[in-house]
Order: sequence, then structure tokens, then C-alpha cells
Amino acid sequence: MTNKISIIILHFGAWIHTKECLDSLLKIKNPKFKVIIIDNSLDKEIQEKIKNHSRVDQLLIPEKNLGFAGGNNLGIKTALENESDYILFLNNDTLVSPDFLTNLLEVMEKEEKLGIAGPVIEHKVKDKTLYDYGGFIEWTKGQAKHLNKTEYKIEKDWQIRHFVSGCCMLTKRQILQKIKGFDETFFLYLEDVDFCLRAKLAGFEIALIPQAKIFHKGSQSSTELTKIAYSLRNSLKLVKRHIPKEYKFRAYLFNLYFYPSIFFWWNLKRLKNLLLK
Repeated sequence: MTNKISIIILHFGAWIHTKECLDSLLKIKNPKFKVIIIDNSLDKEIQEKIKNHSRVDQLLIPEKNLGFAGGNNLGIKTALENESDYILFLNNDTLVSPDFLTNLLEVMEKEEKLGIAGPVIEHKVKDKTLYDYGGFIEWTKGQAKHLNKTEYKIEKDWQIRHFVSGCCMLTKRQILQKIKGFDETFFLYLEDVDFCLRAKLAGFEIALIPQAKIFHKGSQSSTELTKIAYSLRNSLKLVKRHIPKEYKFRAYLFNLYFYPSIFFWWNLKRLKNLLLK
């Protein structure tokens, strides 16, 4: 494989997560790639640590925290200037397998119609191990639903999806030139779903590659309130932009009920735990 590959990682939160992610990338011997880090923490001490890590090729320091969308767009600009053929978006709280990138690239190079591909993402929910196999849009509710399985099985064929998780997403150069990166008005959460849906509208397919797998620690840098607030706001943006007319009203109502309800039950459970102490 002679393609130029750039891996874009946003740093925000604890340095240890970014360090462990970079350490896992050191285990990949082929294909060759460059790592671009965008420091959204704006912490000078951490910037020195990033510069000194042997797996980092470029460090970009914005004037302010650009969020997921804006930070990745800054990385995209640099990667395209570097004439990268493929760009991988990778969360700093992930650990990669040595062969995951090769497995993603092999499928992307064979299938011209594919614009975006993602691996299976191992993660934990309440001490239970789950495997994220990408996702689909539930059009009547305006909800992005992840396909989580309790077992990981290596399947030969790649699988069409409406979206794959932005925590690890491989894209071709052409797609970024056509749809111009992430929508920065999202700032945080669901911008990856919007990105994939816009790619589909532009004529590209999105695929889950079962042979590729990574581990995602998950939710290392956001509070519950932040998650709920941005998820609610951005779900309404998704409904407005992508949900068919006949489902819009129902989808608006569902999301206006769904996210506040989650926040209410989270806090009720927390209060119950405090009272039982």
C-alpha cells in the first residue's frame, strides 16, 4: 500500500488517555502513516508532552477549544495540504489493534463506492462488554441507533450502515473535498452521524468492517449535563436536516421527551444512592 495516510487525534482531558492511544499506534508497523494532534485543552505543559511523543508528527494548537467538529476540520485542512489519500479520525480515548488499519484499508481500496469505513468498537457499559457494529437511523423517531452486540465474531464481508462512530472513522480524500468536513455548528456529539448522512447524500456508501476492531474507553472528557444538552440540541438539528417530512413532527416530539427524561432518571438514581448511604 503506497497511499498517504493521516491519523487525526483531538486531545482534550487527561494526557494519559492520549498517551495510551499513541502508544497503541506505535505497534502498527504497516501501513505507514502520519499522526496529527489537535490540542483542544490549550495546556502548554501537555503540549510539550505531545511534542515529545515519538508517534506524533504534527501538533496543531488552535486559539480556543474548537470542539470535535472544528478540531477535526483543522486536522483535515492540514492532512489535505499533506496530500493524504486517506484520513482516519481517532478518539484519544481509544486503543487500537496492530492490524486494524490494514483491515480497513484493504476493503476501502477494493470498493470504489465506499467513502467511509469504521471498525467494530469494543466498549464497556456498566461492566458489560459490548461491540459496536455501526448504526442505523430510526427515521420515525429521528434517532441514531448503534448496533451493539454482546459477542465479537470476525465476519468476512463488510456491511452497509447509515453511519459508523466518529471515534474511529476512515475516509477517502475525495469525500472530504466534496462535503467539506464536519458541520462545526454541532460542536460536540452527533456530528459524525450528520457527516455520514451527508456523505450518503453525496453518493458514497458507509461500511462497517468486521475484521477491524479497536477498544474505546468512552466518555472521558464530558459531564452528563454536557452530553444531554448537546445531544438534545444536535438531535433536533439532525431531525431538521435529514428526517423525511412525514416523520419530522413525531421525531421532534420524541427527542424533546427522550433526552430530558434520561437526565431526570440519572439524577433520580443519583439522589436515591445518596439517600441510601
